[in-house]
Amino acid sequence: MNQGQVFVKKRLPHCVPESQRCDLHPQCGDFSDEASCTPLDYLIRHEQDRLCDHEVDLADTSDEEFCCPRNPDDYYCRHSQRTIPRRWCCDRDIDCEYGEDEADCVALVGSDTDTIELDRMGRPLNRLRGLVAIKSDWMSKYSDILCNYLHQGVMLNERFVSADDGDRTPVYPLGEELYTCEELQDDGRVAPGMTVKEHLMPRTLDHPLVHLNHLLNGQKLATGRAACTAVDLTCGPAAEPSCGHRPALKQLRDTPGPTSGSGVWPMYVTVYVDGAVVTGATLISPSWVMTSSEAVDLISPSSDYVAVRAGEHRRQLFATPAHQTVRVDFRSRDGDVTLLHLSRPLALGEHAYPACLPPEDGSSALRHVDYCFAVGWGGGAVQGVKLRLDPVCPEDMVCTLPAPTARCQSAGDWSGALLCRGVDLLWRAAAVFREHGPHCFGRKRRWRRLSATHLRRRLDCLNISLTAPPELGQLFRDELLDSCTPSVAIAEPPCSGHRCTLGQCIHPTKVCNGAPDCDDGSDEVDCDFNVTSCITPSGQCDCADGQIMCAESGTCRPYRAYCDGRAGCLNGADEPDICTCRGFLRLAAPELICDQNVDCITGDDEFGCRYETDRFRCYRNPEVSLIPRSEVCDVSYQCAGGEDEEHCVCLLIQLPASVPDHQGRPSFNVSETLLGSPRCDSEGFLVVRMHGRWMAVPERVWREERSRQVCAKLGYRQVEFTDMREIPGSEKSAVYISCE
Repeated sequence: MNQGQVFVKKRLPHCVPESQRCDLHPQCGDFSDEASCTPLDYLIRHEQDRLCDHEVDLADTSDEEFCCPRNPDDYYCRHSQRTIPRRWCCDRDIDCEYGEDEADCVALVGSDTDTIELDRMGRPLNRLRGLVAIKSDWMSKYSDILCNYLHQGVMLNERFVSADDGDRTPVYPLGEELYTCEELQDDGRVAPGMTVKEHLMPRTLDHPLVHLNHLLNGQKLATGRAACTAVDLTCGPAAEPSCGHRPALKQLRDTPGPTSGSGVWPMYVTVYVDGAVVTGATLISPSWVMTSSEAVDLISPSSDYVAVRAGEHRRQLFATPAHQTVRVDFRSRDGDVTLLHLSRPLALGEHAYPACLPPEDGSSALRHVDYCFAVGWGGGAVQGVKLRLDPVCPEDMVCTLPAPTARCQSAGDWSGALLCRGVDLLWRAAAVFREHGPHCFGRKRRWRRLSATHLRRRLDCLNISLTAPPELGQLFRDELLDSCTPSVAIAEPPCSGHRCTLGQCIHPTKVCNGAPDCDDGSDEVDCDFNVTSCITPSGQCDCADGQIMCAESGTCRPYRAYCDGRAGCLNGADEPDICTCRGFLRLAAPELICDQNVDCITGDDEFGCRYETDRFRCYRNPEVSLIPRSEVCDVSYQCAGGEDEEHCVCLLIQLPASVPDHQGRPSFNVSETLLGSPRCDSEGFLVVRMHGRWMAVPERVWREERSRQVCAKLGYRQVEFTDMREIPGSEKSAVYISCE
């Protein structure tokens, strides 16, 4: 057996193709094909295009470590997607289309050290206080500009101090700098999966520090190299909460910049219900998001787990450092606008930053604005669609002209605030919208203009109610909430297994199975993957636990001797031509074969067995082996492990023939595995199993909002489309769903 092409299971050994190892789908009964795998192993084996792509996909950033640029002296403009010489950075000339080369040229640095702290991308870490090199004619207005530029509020204090001239040495407290290494391969990248630490040498870069350039109101100030006088600057919160900025694009002041990418829309968040994407929303404060009431009206406050994730900009299998996921605990609906309250405030930064509320009535901040942006998921990434404003529009409405092309690119729900960039260069919410892809924004639309005064009063009332001291009593608190706008608490529903941060409730049988079902891997933390030995029967000899029996010689050999390439039994029983789980059980525990309980993950221990076919196996419960098929999917658990209520919906591109079920009634002959689970497609006619009988869902009983629940149940993130199609050979129509 070629060990380079297959992986041998530890417990019930049979060969699993190497291509199926670390694929997030356990194939081995003891989970050994997944138990030692990391998210990086998955990317290396199955999605190599996500390695070294200047996008962090893993929480530990390991997918971007040891990635070598073709030329160490180059700088990559991540939003503009081009490469320039590193010496062009911070030279007061914008060379990247979106100005990334001039973005991180200003910093506050410590006065008691000759170092500067940088993150792993080589950018200065934010500080509230530090030294800035200046000319002697420094004016206070520059301090406010600098604090605002660094998104640290406004200047609280400044004083002139003497400072030593010279460069500062970069240090990296968050880990080694990414994208710097000496030895390159021909393709410009260290091969995935290699242990390359010994091949890498850290490089000290001449970091372009403390340039106050033309980005700060066009004023050209001295650099740290030329100054001997400095200002000790302390920044702090502004009188009004900071909003409307895009910290990742702080260098852009006169243009809206790119329409997609990391940090481009930090005010956009995604709303999840039980782990499935429902809609989008807009962050308007660290604790509140705003969206269309129509998009979230179907949420059940008592049974749905609702969460909001900030920092997403493209579809990713695993949580990243940019993501923040928080449960929603209150919903307040007022007409077209629903506010969702977060159970804890978000940390603001490049990937989460609120939009400003609309300007006060009569303000000119949004006058003379020609276009706004609607933001949502399109083509696997968060995108902004530029919408021209229709000048012929009622004063209380925001009217948009058709977009040149329908830009949604997927069937997801687009909702949140229409974002407009005012004359003050701040991004503000002008109206709440909702569109449904894939052909959105293809016609004229009008949405009710948001009232700043009404919104602020509403938020003030809700915040006072939610933070009322406990001694006032829950009744008084509820009365306060009712006096604001209709509000309802969203409970955290119970979960018998493990609750993911996005809301999925993972069944206990899928917790610690070697493959993460939660994108943050929390269902695979603190797991014990010790293998439990099978019971070996007595025969010509008594073999100990963990051994197979060579009956013809009366000898025992360890489990690992089965299919290890060396014949141990005299008749070669431990080295058959085809290694299977059934063959292993024949030597280790023959009583488990055809015992009406599935012991092999492939079910081959029950192949060719003759017993009743109108029964369903409770394969997770050793005490109850079979139940009538009429009790499958009857909304009542008969199997202790819940498997009889687990596979009750399926999508089939082609409907199979109808055959009599166990009671003689017509039922679609859906192909099932030996474990009773249907073989489903990612799209097709929706069929449901009720009391063991498979039936198509007719058009008249379906609501489109239920489609997302079906896709989530089948393991997909969202609905691509739902329509009604005629059943072949029939005049009746049935529900047809496509998931992605």
